[in-house]
Amino acid sequence: MQAAVDKEPHVAAVITGDTRYQDAMTEVEEAQRLHDELRDDLDAQLGLGTKDWVAALKVRKEAVELARRELSKVRPANGNGNKASQAATFEAFLEEYERESNARFIDRVVLKPNPKGKAGPKVDPSERIDVYFVGASEAHRPTYKKLSKRDAASLERHRSAA
Repeated sequence: MQAAVDKEPHVAAVITGDTRYQDAMTEVEEAQRLHDELRDDLDAQLGLGTKDWVAALKVRKEAVELARRELSKVRPANGNGNKASQAATFEAFLEEYERESNARFIDRVVLKPNPKGKAGPKVDPSERIDVYFVGASEAHRPTYKKLSKRDAASLERHRSAA
């Protein structure tokens, strides 16, 4: 009963009938089980031959990766599991609200690897990230306009006051 009052994500999912996360998790586990079963089956390797067995193993690995990508698209019910009864500051509430609101509009975020690898100069992640909004086929590229002198002065006043 207390879990329902605390809005525990798994309990909320059962109450609302939302089984998407659990279904996706089951798919990942099943794909992984089939992959491991084929990988460990010597009779299959002898029967198929090494070349065909490796090809079949590759297909199973791709199925596991696909299931994991689908799982990453589904969030558990009620997301983070924070208890609603906890008191929060306005800033903390606003941060949480924006995070949950943004999650409705963002389809995926792709972080590209460092261009020169581990040994090369580090490039800031904000320059290597692509954000895809729901329904978009291309990454969002924000355009920043130059601030007017009045807006820049206002921004500086707010920064110095904080």
